[in-house]
This record gives sequence, structure tokens and C-alpha cells, in this order.
Amino acid sequence: MAAPTRGDLEDAARRYFAELSRELDQPRNFDPDFLELDVAESVEAINQTIENIDAELKANTFSSGVFHASNMLDVSGIDLDQLDPQALAIAYELAARAVRAQMKLSIHQLTDPAGRFTQTDPVFAVVGGEQNTIGAPQIINVPRAGPSLPSAVDAYLREKTRQGVKASQHTEIKRALSWLQDASGPEAALGSVSKDFLRAFREDLTRLDVTRQGRKSAFPHRLTDVASHQIAPQTSLRYWNSVKAFFQFCASEGLRDDDPSAGLLLQIPRGVQARKTAPFEEAELRKLFATPLFAGHLSAKRLSLVGDRHVRGWHWWAAVLSLHTGLRAGELSQLLPADFVFDAPVPHLKVRKEDGAGNKVKSVKSPASVRDVPLLPILMTLGLREFVETGQKRYPKDRVFRAFRLGSGDRLADGMTRFWSDYLTKHGLKKPGRATHVFRHTVTDWLRKAGAINEDSAAILGHAVGTITAGYGGGQTLERKLKTLDKLDYGFDLLQVLGGPYDASVHR
Repeated sequence: MAAPTRGDLEDAARRYFAELSRELDQPRNFDPDFLELDVAESVEAINQTIENIDAELKANTFSSGVFHASNMLDVSGIDLDQLDPQALAIAYELAARAVRAQMKLSIHQLTDPAGRFTQTDPVFAVVGGEQNTIGAPQIINVPRAGPSLPSAVDAYLREKTRQGVKASQHTEIKRALSWLQDASGPEAALGSVSKDFLRAFREDLTRLDVTRQGRKSAFPHRLTDVASHQIAPQTSLRYWNSVKAFFQFCASEGLRDDDPSAGLLLQIPRGVQARKTAPFEEAELRKLFATPLFAGHLSAKRLSLVGDRHVRGWHWWAAVLSLHTGLRAGELSQLLPADFVFDAPVPHLKVRKEDGAGNKVKSVKSPASVRDVPLLPILMTLGLREFVETGQKRYPKDRVFRAFRLGSGDRLADGMTRFWSDYLTKHGLKKPGRATHVFRHTVTDWLRKAGAINEDSAAILGHAVGTITAGYGGGQTLERKLKTLDKLDYGFDLLQVLGGPYDASVHR
């Protein structure tokens, strides 16, 4: 149907409500010995959901709107993706109202099954009248229904937290299971997830659109058939393994009698190699430093346009500092002025969880990530101290790289990653996997070319060294780390290419 009217959408909502209502014409799985308690708990849970929907209708934001709107329109043969923004907003609203109307009917059946049901929502009044002949729910003596999928997911995530899994791994597991709930519906019972459903879900995981990472979209709207936009097979496999581990947990804990994921494997096609971030070669670094951000840009908000502005600000220093320290983007994004120690015998910065007062306000990837990293003399010459101290005077309680917003979970570098992904694309330097992490990979690669051994590079980069002897003694000294970083040589006079020593009249 092309360009459906509001009347068309209301008809679709009425059909969807009728379909939802037919689902209520089923025996209730209540234990006769606990009938009153079970009914009271069900009514309380339904009323809470109705309150949530009412709040969403008032705010015009719908957490499960995509799922219900898509199902509602499918009943009437309308394509959700073809709706214009105004029709889409109406569809979300009507889908939420259809669910609310069905829940009100459900409460009526539970509390007054012999009485006449009158639907208060005018869109469903006629349909509601047709549905009030639904008889009282049949009570049968069967075991109580199993846990809901959301409650089982919560239990599994708590167990992962208890086991002490890394924050990044915990976030990835949570992401995969949130997609599982999107695909199965927000109120699905754990026991309703079948092998056939998981088989289809497994295939959908291979169709996730990498261009939608970091955006808030329901699972069905994250899928693409464009092969170049699909996530790497290895990433799909990690998500699928998280789902399989969840169902293994549910079976072992007795949350359900079987493991529906058993035997369902996700095979990586032969010849597919893991995507690796390609480091910058010398010619690419020269090309990068010839772009407007470094060679002269138009204004603070037009960093990609050529101009005569040479201020060394947040974006400029994000690249230059990364290329001389190898910090992760998330580590760089969280740096505070107090993390810089300029007056020590070896000037350095601190990657740590605490602020200057000892309060734990930051996160790190692993214990090995906590480290001190020397600051090479070229950074001082380029004006790093002036940049940090000027920012501290203007924004004493803020992060050094405050221009880049922080994400959540394992996506703390979200703002910085988005900027560099766009910037590198505009200037012909983008390759698969390249964003902020390319700077860290470049440091790693050039240290290797310079002959630095893995142990020394690991001390700079915050990697754990998997040897027995590495567990003895303390960490490397700043003097040794500085000797390692001194080996960085990108093949040209970097100070000259970057515009020479710091000049407050030009660079501040």
C-alpha cells in the first residue's frame, strides 16, 4: 500500500488488536492452589506495563514501537520502511495503543470474565465490542509458566558479573541478548524460544549492518543484505557464541528443560580472514598531515575545509598524542588534566581509574592497562603542556578532550571514533576498521619496524605479556619506556610537517 492514510493505519491497528486479543483466548497456566495470588500478580504486572505505555504515549517515545508497529503493519500488508516520518510516528502511536487495549481486555478477563467489556479507546471501541464474548479463562492444573526471557537474561548477566568478566565482554554479551529480546518480543517467555527461531536469528546475526553500530535501532532495522555493510564473520560468531552460552546456562540452571541452541553452529566461510586495522604507512601519514586540520582549516567547526587557521585544539592533539603514546581511544577520551605529570624527571601521563583526588571516575580495559606513558620531547615542543594547562584553566573540572562525547559501556570513545571515521573518509584515508584505533595500530607497527621487542611495546601499550617471568618484579621504569618510544620514527621530520614549535599567537 502506497502512502497509507491515518484511516488505513487505524484499520491496521484494529486488525492488530483483534489478532492480539485472539491470543488471550487460551487456557491460563495458573495453579489452582495459588489462583488468587497468580491473578493478582498478573494484573499488577499488566497494569505496570500499561503505565509504561501511557508514559510513552505522553512523551511520544516508544521503546518497543518498532517491533509492534512492524507486526501491526505486516498484518495489513504495509511496509514499515516505506512510511514517511509523519506516518511512522502515527504507526508507533497506534501500535502502542493496540497493545494497551489488549492488556485492558486481558485484565477484564482475569477480574470480571462474566461481565461486559467496553473498550475506552475510541479507535478500538467496535473491535472491543466484538471481543467481549470471549469466555472466562479455563483453569487447568499445569505447572506454572517458566521465567520470562528478560528475567533469564538478567540472571545470566548477574552471573557474568559475579564471574568477573571484562567490561567489554559483558557489554558485548548484553548487546547480543538485547537483540535476542528484540527479535522474540519484549514479553516473550524463555520457554517459547524454539530451535527454528534461533536458526533464523543465527542467520540474521550475519546480516547486521556495521554502519548502524552505536545507533539506537531495534534488531530488525539493523539488518542489511549489502555484503559490504555486514559485520565481519568473526564478530557474528562472537555474538552467536554469547547466545549459545546463555541457553546453556538456562538449561544447566533448570530455567528450561532443554537447550534449543544445541547443535546450531555458525560456520565462518573458508578463506575469510579476520579484519585487521591497517596502520598508516609513511605516505598516508604525510597525506594525513597535509589535510586541513593540520595544514590550515577554516574554523573550529569546519576542520575539513581549507583555511588559514592553525589552532592546535582537541582534534589536532587527539591524533598527535595518539601517534606518540599508542593510547586507546577510550583511554585518551577519559584523560583528566591531573593525569599529566609535566615536572617529573621523565614527563609522562597516567592511564588509571582514579582522578587526582583518588576517586574512581574512569574505567580501563584490563589491569595491564593501568600504566604510566612517557611524553616524548617533541610533544613538549609542539605545545602539549600549554594545551593541557589552558584547557584546565577554562574547564577545571572537565576532561582534557571534552570536545569528544563519551559513550557508555565499552564504547567510551564513541565521539572520537565517529569524528575520525568521518574525517578519514572525507580525505581518502579510510579503510575497513580504520577510525581512532588506527593511531594505536600505527604506533605498534612502527615500533615493531624499529626493532622494539614485544615486552617493551606491551609496557607502552598496556598489553599483558603472557610469560611466567613477566609475573615477577615490578613494571618497567619510565626511563626504559622512554627509550622504547624514542625509537618511533615515521620516516620524515614530523616537527616540520606539523608546523614547527608551538607559537601561542598562532596555535592557541
